[in-house]
Amino acid sequence: MAETVKAQAEAAQAKAIAVQTQAEAAVAQVGAAQAQAESAQARAEAAQTLADWSQTQAETAQAFADKLTG
Repeated sequence: MAETVKAQAEAAQAKAIAVQTQAEAAVAQVGAAQAQAESAQARAEAAQTLADWSQTQAETAQAFADKLTG
């Protein structure tokens, strides 16, 4: 009887460890998704900065061309 109770307790402990491991894996997945979202945000901001810079360059070139032809 005591051996059965001990085996049941060990099985319950193993199940609890498995559930905890699954929870930790889920937290890690959420963390990875968050990191991917932050990376995508940073790439979008970099692309916007490049677009702004390109627009400024185009405006500068246009002003220079206007000055040459004006």
